Amino acid sequence: MSLWQELIGNLAVVALSVFGWEVLNQRLEKTPVGIRHLIFAVIMGVSAVVSMMLAVHIPGGIIFDLRSSIIAISGFFGGPLAGLVSGAIAGSYRAWAGGTGMSAGLTVIALATGAGIVGNAMAHQRPNAIWQILALSAAAAGAMLVGMLSLPGSKGLVAVTEFGLPVLGLTFVATLVSGLIILQGRRLSDERRLLVAALHQSPDFQYIKDRQSRFVVINQLAAERHGFSDPAELRGKTDFDISEPRHARALHAQEQYLLATGQPIKDHVESIEDAYGETRWFSTSKSAVVGRDGDVVGLVGVTHDITRQKRTESDLTQSRNLLSAALSGMSDGLAMFDANDVLMFCNERYREIFSLTAHLRMPGTPLRRILEAVAEVGEQVGIPEDNVEGWIEAVIDTVHKKTEREVNLSNGHWVRVRTGRTEDGISIVTVSDITQAKLAQEALLTLTDQLKSLAGTDGLTGLPNRRAFDQTLDDEMKRTAESGEPLSLLMIDVDFFKPFNDIYGHLAGDDCLKTISKCLQQLVREPRDVAARFGGEEFAMILPDTDADDAHFLAEEIRSLLAERAIVHGGNVPPFVTVSIGVATVGAHVRRRNPAELVRRADAALYSAKRTGRNRTVIWNAKTIDTNSSAA
Repeated sequence: MSLWQELIGNLAVVALSVFGWEVLNQRLEKTPVGIRHLIFAVIMGVSAVVSMMLAVHIPGGIIFDLRSSIIAISGFFGGPLAGLVSGAIAGSYRAWAGGTGMSAGLTVIALATGAGIVGNAMAHQRPNAIWQILALSAAAAGAMLVGMLSLPGSKGLVAVTEFGLPVLGLTFVATLVSGLIILQGRRLSDERRLLVAALHQSPDFQYIKDRQSRFVVINQLAAERHGFSDPAELRGKTDFDISEPRHARALHAQEQYLLATGQPIKDHVESIEDAYGETRWFSTSKSAVVGRDGDVVGLVGVTHDITRQKRTESDLTQSRNLLSAALSGMSDGLAMFDANDVLMFCNERYREIFSLTAHLRMPGTPLRRILEAVAEVGEQVGIPEDNVEGWIEAVIDTVHKKTEREVNLSNGHWVRVRTGRTEDGISIVTVSDITQAKLAQEALLTLTDQLKSLAGTDGLTGLPNRRAFDQTLDDEMKRTAESGEPLSLLMIDVDFFKPFNDIYGHLAGDDCLKTISKCLQQLVREPRDVAARFGGEEFAMILPDTDADDAHFLAEEIRSLLAERAIVHGGNVPPFVTVSIGVATVGAHVRRRNPAELVRRADAALYSAKRTGRNRTVIWNAKTIDTNSSAA
């Protein structure tokens, strides 16, 4: 098989993976975002492995494939966690496969992972755009180029010379095409959500039928119009199932003619007697839906309830009393005040919303008297007890101009009050119940706060992660500098942790890290001490208002508490898990403080503890410890 054939086979793997994900993603729309990203990461990681299994193999263990495209796409669209998961899956397989080019292959995976994650971070600043996909494609190709140049000896130059063009070209194309497919899929998904939301929130009856006039899609309002709480209950039914036979036959004949001729129905007005014996008027428009092959596959219809319009027209021609009846059927509250702020008219909905003062909201009542009653019975939240008169004057002033404000009622409901004034001095007030929207807004804010908390938490140990640690250390540096307090930092590293994983497995290693985190949490002094996972098997503790001696004492308590746990470690001396701890302190008298410098000092002290035998605590000292040293 030729090089191009094998690389095109790789391209097919990438394409199938992306298309397969897009199909699956549509079915997972109701799944939490985090879980979707994890599934995406696993699919992309497995796809990268399949790509490597179908890779071009050159004597000497050198492998060329399109893994960098898949991994970069995973990090870019799935975020840091997805990128790391995909990279870990691909890296594990590449390490297992071995060969001369293993180091270069792992380099490609690492660079592609980084490119995807960095691209994701940049994309968060602006919506995804084609130039970002182009940049990601170039980065993926660049990662492959670096990997090729990293091959041992002269193989790198040979690989670039002989195979660079097809490998880098297809890497760029695969990344570009995959990114555009996913980007377009996201846009289509967003548009679909908007269309679904518009459909279900539309004030009209909207529906789609197949060639047999069976309902395929119907919005909530139309379903409720026919006595169904769930639109899905109408799927597959026809008008014969929901309407009286004569009317159903007329609709069926009308629609079949439309489907046969393709001629649309526009603004067809009809009157129907509902279950209560009242006549309702509807205006219906229907159009044929044409499939890809040009055949009519169904129809889409919109039915607008024009009963109110018809009644209003009748009211205008008959009497003002009929107009009032129509207004009483409004879903919003409506009131009108004359130029002297006396209530002229209000509908029943207006009185229902303000139930505690409904008895006063009658024509002839001054607005001031109504507002005084609102304050007396506490119908509205937030009225200043010490300035009721000022509040009344402010409300009256809003009625005289065009305004919009939200009001919290004592019964837990929220309403939006809109006011306007006509040229002849009549003030019109409309009141809408927005309670559900407010509840949804509060739920969204709560969810946002929860997501922010999760973003700063290490998933394995439950401790703050590195990002949260950096932010906390920076904050405490500023705060303690202003208050004149000392600040200590412990850097804690598990001794011989890699051998522990090799002997007992990674699950046991995870349990070990969890146990150590619990020891740290047990010794945290409230309220400002912070224990965090610094990275890998390394932990850190930020200790405000703690000098070096107290920090050293706490470090020894950590080692003592861990010794009590006696986690068996056959690769350590003594034969149980121990830690080395570096301590660095900023004295109370130091005003200019640098978080990075404090970390370097604690890290240097940790390195000294490792170098002098491990399982001990070392305090940083400028005379005896090189700040430029780092723990290994």
